[in-house]
Amino acid sequence: MKFIFIDETGHPKMARKTNLEEEPFFGITSVIVDLDKLPYFEREINKHKIECIEGGTERTVIHLEDITRNRKTFNFLRDKDKKTKYLEDLNILLKKLDFKTISILINKKKLLDNYGRYAYHPLVISYHYLFERIQKENEKNGTLSIVFLERFEVKSTGFYQHTEMSYPEFLASIPEAYPTISSVHLIDKKENLSGLQIADLCATPTKRYIQGLKEIGINTDFLKEKCAKSNSGKILGYGIKVFP
Repeated sequence: MKFIFIDETGHPKMARKTNLEEEPFFGITSVIVDLDKLPYFEREINKHKIECIEGGTERTVIHLEDITRNRKTFNFLRDKDKKTKYLEDLNILLKKLDFKTISILINKKKLLDNYGRYAYHPLVISYHYLFERIQKENEKNGTLSIVFLERFEVKSTGFYQHTEMSYPEFLASIPEAYPTISSVHLIDKKENLSGLQIADLCATPTKRYIQGLKEIGINTDFLKEKCAKSNSGKILGYGIKVFP
């Protein structure tokens, strides 16, 4: 049995009036953890929260945007030395944890340029590719997966146009299409699932890696180590899928 935690980066909106030059990519990253490794996974994250975050408790939410902007619980990172030390500790945690990632990145500008009004909604495309990849990973071991993803409000009518169902209905239909996925659960951020927090830490840095942008605290080499790979060690097309 595997537990899969999914977070999104960027916005799926594709309207031409939005600035696609500034935000050309929408992406989702999944963190895959074996059930028997989950207790250690949770224990180490909670230990990190208490030992490495000033005033941190097990209920502290690790959120990359708060870390990079030194805000909320992470306002102690305004001190440059503390920030350097904390990011070192955070990368050590990620390296220590046993998980695998699969990320799907949609180049919205290219999607519109190539397909115009016939382009499918980025959420539909990204989840199709993601669950297809998860299905293949599961088939190797014949295991089932339980998927958790942060509740996400879809305001773009394009999603309903191409699926004829609401976003929650679409996700609920996934197990029928992919038999090794047993269930999909939408989770509020306040639930404080450690796996979703690790997915958050990996999602934007993975997108930035594909865009060739500067690192924002998470070591790219660690990210690549965690990616699912082909038998020959290839990442693109396996641990990271870019479309189109």
